[in-house]
Parts: sequence; structure tokens; C-alpha cells
Amino acid sequence: MSSIGNISNMHELRELFPDCVDYTFNWLFLSTSGVHGSYLTIDDLEKHIKIDPDFVPNITVLVVQPRTVKIFYGNLEEISVDDFAWLRQAVEKTIDAVKRSQEGNLPNRNRKKRLFQWFTKYQNQDI
Repeated sequence: MSSIGNISNMHELRELFPDCVDYTFNWLFLSTSGVHGSYLTIDDLEKHIKIDPDFVPNITVLVVQPRTVKIFYGNLEEISVDDFAWLRQAVEKTIDAVKRSQEGNLPNRNRKKRLFQWFTKYQNQDI
């Protein structure tokens, strides 16, 4: 099975993110451009729709499945305004999952405090 796949519509995207999906295994990034789309954000699309009601929104997507090392990408054509809330929620859950997955790799602002607590806890004990 290929590690890279194409997504062209909301149905295909939603199949990768069923309601019970664990966002630890599926990450959605929007407006990634590259060779397959644009940098337009959902905010940009909403502004275009207000200016031109006939505007047909589309958005660039990148789905990363880190545990299975798979990537899906594409430009979703003809998405509806009704899809915007779902897309925003999926991105929010993605960002939370990415933070959790990288927690031990980020600078820890409380490291000195934790080291001090550890030291004071064990200073009078044989370690």
C-alpha cells in the first residue's frame, strides 16, 4: 500500500476522520499550499463568500498518519460553508494531539522547578 494518497473531496476526508477517531493517529492541516493548492484559510473563504455569494470555496489539506507513516493531500473542491465548523474542530483536535505527542520534546519551562523538587525530596535519602 502506498504511503502517499490523494484527497479530492470532503467525503474522502471524512472517511479518514470518523466520529470516533483518535487524533493521535490522524492529523489534519489546512491551507498548506505547496504544489497542490493554495494558502487560503477558512477565514479567507468566509470573506470571499461575503463578497461574492457565487464563490465556490476550496481548501488545501494535508493529513498525516504518524503511527502508520502515511500522508494524504489534496485540494478539496466545492466544500460547503457547513463543512467549515467540522474542519476547524478537526484542526483544533489535531493541534492538541500534536502537542501531546511532542510533550517530552518541547522546552520545559518548569524543568528547574521539577529538578529542585526532586533534589529536595531525595537529598537526605540514599539514591
